[in-house]
Amino acid sequence: MRTDETPPQLNCPQSYVVELIDKLDSYEVNFNETRRRINVSDASGEVFITYNPERAVIRVGDFENVTITATDKFGNRATCFFQVIVQATSCVDWELTRPANGDLNCLLSEDKEVLQCMATCSKGFR
Repeated sequence: MRTDETPPQLNCPQSYVVELIDKLDSYEVNFNETRRRINVSDASGEVFITYNPERAVIRVGDFENVTITATDKFGNRATCFFQVIVQATSCVDWELTRPANGDLNCLLSEDKEVLQCMATCSKGFR
């Protein structure tokens, strides 16, 4: 009887960005939700997939590296990697940084389509 020594064929999903609209310090991501974007096959049949980590709480502006391991019934393994980044959606008021020695005032238009922000300096600063 021949033993299978060929690891599974494995392709990870592309790295991706989670963009937040609501102000949060961090966001919990369950990496198992990427399962449908993983391409895996093996001539010996079923393949067991593990994630490391399976989930993570990622701070805004940070990322997590994820390793996927595919193991066939003979113990052959293949691994691949991707990253998940958490960031604020561009141009949300909570993502804008108040200037040093100043303030930031933002107003949303009546139709809630435009956010207009004005930075002002504290007295004695330009």
